[in-house]
Amino acid sequence: LTAGFPPSRVYRIPGGVAIPPARRDDTRRAARETLAEVSASLNLADDSPLAVYTGRLLRNRGLPELVAAWRHVIDQRPDARLWLLGEGRAQRALEDEIEALGLVGSVVLAGVFDHVDAILAAADMAVQPAHEGGLSLAVLEAMAAGLPVVASDIADHRDLIDDGQTGLLVRAPTPDRLGAAILRLIGDLPWARRLGQAARDRAIERFSLDRQAADYARLFERLIDSG
Repeated sequence: LTAGFPPSRVYRIPGGVAIPPARRDDTRRAARETLAEVSASLNLADDSPLAVYTGRLLRNRGLPELVAAWRHVIDQRPDARLWLLGEGRAQRALEDEIEALGLVGSVVLAGVFDHVDAILAAADMAVQPAHEGGLSLAVLEAMAAGLPVVASDIADHRDLIDDGQTGLLVRAPTPDRLGAAILRLIGDLPWARRLGQAARDRAIERFSLDRQAADYARLFERLIDSG
């Protein structure tokens, strides 16, 4: 619009993601067993709460605050685990912060995975605390997998998440606030599962690859009909 194109020439089609099979306790358990075979650092008990972050390891992604928040989390749930997937410039600094806060083993820099299906299947929630320019694809993949998402309250995330219905949005995500939101989900896993199912339903309805393809098809038909 700023470039001068008329509104009638602008079309917004939401991104789409593949929809994996519905979550089940046995597939969650199997995913954890498979990942434990891949790396000993990914070994955790079946009843240990697991939160995951997927994306670039950059400071503006809110990762220092997330690591600090995990100190609050394990004060109440020592068995809880946080896996950070990805690589980036902040990796070394995050390693130092994890060690300084006594979180080695509780927070794991899991590296890069070509596919995150098993990671999401093993998790209980996803976390995306970016300060700006949120990771919409990562949020959508987590929602499609049936996970509740704890995310920073920024525009990109508000487009996807209904606070308290399909996930939790955290304003000005300080370590205290992030930790409190994560502990809300850990403290009420049946509610967390309901949020995750609602998130999956929304992903199927609005953000599936099938829906995206149908939107493009309708647009092409409209353009053809308009001559």
